[in-house]
Amino acid sequence: MPDEMERIEDRVFESSNRLKVLRLPSNLKYFSPNAVHWNKLESFSISSENKVYSCVDGLLLSADGSKLIRVPPGLTSLNIPLSVRVIGDQSLQGCNMESLYFPGTVNVLGHLCLACCYDLRRVEFEGWPTLYDHYENLSGVTFVVNDLEQWREIKDAWSLGNSCTYEVRED
Repeated sequence: MPDEMERIEDRVFESSNRLKVLRLPSNLKYFSPNAVHWNKLESFSISSENKVYSCVDGLLLSADGSKLIRVPPGLTSLNIPLSVRVIGDQSLQGCNMESLYFPGTVNVLGHLCLACCYDLRRVEFEGWPTLYDHYENLSGVTFVVNDLEQWREIKDAWSLGNSCTYEVRED
């Protein structure tokens, strides 16, 4: 992609199963999380000169690293950097991971961030992030929470079915 490109919109790389690494333009100002939906992408890269985005371990983050913009859908494991405070809207959508761990530094889970994560079986929270949206498509997932009150909040906020269960963290 030319470095002059400033926007990458929805579905540009949808179902591009041969694309493994996406080098983003250095002048990029907007990246839609849906640009890489339903593909096998494993890593992002971007010039350190970009003022809007950064990449750490192949993840697309805000320039200061505080917001997770997009996880490559082809990843099967994920370590969220401790700099991340916000899991952005649709940032994990369609990912192929079986388990996710949200460190205590994460305080917000954005709109549809876990949508279409059909392989997901375990979600662990170290902290207590603010939750958005309903996730009726999450089934058979075990949530590792800090206490019963947090489980009730998650279950109510996300309208989880009876096939989802919880475990209380042991510190």
